Amino acid sequence: MNAQTRFLADNETVGNRTTASFYVNGEDASELFLEFNDNRTRYPDAVAKGLKESGYLSKDSDNLYLVPLGQGLPVVRDDTSTDALTALGHIKPVRFADPEGQHLAPLRDNGRLYIFVGGYLWRELVVSDDGNTFRDINLAKYQGCDQRPPDDGMETEIGAITVPHRLNGGPVLLQIAFSEIPWSWALIEILGGLADEDPRYLPSLPEHAPYQWHRDNVDHALRLQRTTLLNVNSFDGQGSPDTLKQTALIGAQQANDLYNQPDENGLLALPQLSRADIQDNLPVAALQDPLGIAFEGVGKLTLLMNELCQHVMEIDRHEHAKSAVYAYQTFFNQSLHQRETYIAGRAGEQSRYVQHSDSADNLRDAADRLDRDHLEAILRVKERRELRQTIRQQRRETIAWLDSKTPEGNDASQGFQYFLSPWEALRDYAWLPVPGDEQRHTLNPDEDHATPDYSAFWKAISGLLSGLGSDPSVIDSAYDADPDPEWDDDNDPVHALRSQLLKPDHPLHAALIPGADQIPVDDDYLPELEEAKKPATDSNFRHAAYAAR
Repeated sequence: MNAQTRFLADNETVGNRTTASFYVNGEDASELFLEFNDNRTRYPDAVAKGLKESGYLSKDSDNLYLVPLGQGLPVVRDDTSTDALTALGHIKPVRFADPEGQHLAPLRDNGRLYIFVGGYLWRELVVSDDGNTFRDINLAKYQGCDQRPPDDGMETEIGAITVPHRLNGGPVLLQIAFSEIPWSWALIEILGGLADEDPRYLPSLPEHAPYQWHRDNVDHALRLQRTTLLNVNSFDGQGSPDTLKQTALIGAQQANDLYNQPDENGLLALPQLSRADIQDNLPVAALQDPLGIAFEGVGKLTLLMNELCQHVMEIDRHEHAKSAVYAYQTFFNQSLHQRETYIAGRAGEQSRYVQHSDSADNLRDAADRLDRDHLEAILRVKERRELRQTIRQQRRETIAWLDSKTPEGNDASQGFQYFLSPWEALRDYAWLPVPGDEQRHTLNPDEDHATPDYSAFWKAISGLLSGLGSDPSVIDSAYDADPDPEWDDDNDPVHALRSQLLKPDHPLHAALIPGADQIPVDDDYLPELEEAKKPATDSNFRHAAYAAR
């Protein structure tokens, strides 16, 4: 990144990890920009024409992407001055990695950062290299488009991102969100979009025509809910676990001491936190990524279920597996050895087997001559039982998190100033465009960076529900003498979760289930393609778009 300003007499850069203040000498105000080389960019003709007419691009700057920093008014440069109109600094974005906010982790690769300044979109960045590299999306080039792939020639920021502390002489309202998918332009516009005075914004482009309603009806409350507010201008470089939940900011020294200890495998939680970051006490910003926590829970379940399957495979390879299963189920099932009490006249209360036939006595006599411990070792009874308990606990914890609960069942939002639930994060998908959009066909972005279509919403929901899986006893119950006493199909938490999604008061119900007024019950329904192509105006179920997927 050539991180310097345009039209500045003072050519100070922002690559030194410290706050850089810019002073402009002269009589006239100048527009300030962060300047990125984008060596492979070719602006569409209409966009290039508009940007050159507005002065954003010059004849020799077709390969530049400029991020506006507002105006720099005349200020006399003074080494002791603290009233610079424009001040920039770096932050290192990471994510909360557990429901309680006790652990931090790098941002997930291929996710996107959305930075809003003063209520308007300022930068969109793609995350890569284990959360350590950030590449800008050229919002001037892709404005109004759902497909906004990263250009390979765009310069990147490594280890941290540049954000403003002050613009136009005042502190900045800085709001940042992480999303695992690129947002649709409809969602970007409803959250604020590009500001009218943003030099990148060309309102006359036909791409903007479908979004005038969104610009007239910006949902400031939704932006506040979906983003994290960072008060970088007043951050003192300190922080603790409690204040981190309130401010989302902590100094790199404290982050290293409190959150970057090696795990049992010697791996650091924040491996990209460099010595320079720690020495400079770089501000670390902890963002919400509830779907990352949810899908990591699903990933743990997958590994545990695979481990259980591996036990079953190893049992089957044993030369005596079949006879062991037969003997274990025949001679050691619970009903064969169950006892009951009865009153035997003067002898009073006595105990006897419930099954007291001759055949049952013969089976018990045979059981006494068998080595039960050896059979259970062949069938890995203890290992499978403990593993099933671990899997059930992981299922309960993951489902609790989907409902914004900690593993103990407490409200996970407690203590957080800016909390995003998994269901709220999933609503990002509800704003996606219909399948087969022309932009995707024209730009042909790779799958890692393409904006998915509306059908991805249901794929994400299905991925979560199917990832939670069935009770583990489904896999190995055939190797036990009796049904697992800890398993009750009527009380399976996944069944309860599916039932909750059907209730009108569930946060995702309106997004997943059509309303009675949307689709006629008694008549045939034919979706209108033009209706399906219209950008979403909210996250509610879109019947035409669903039919077109």
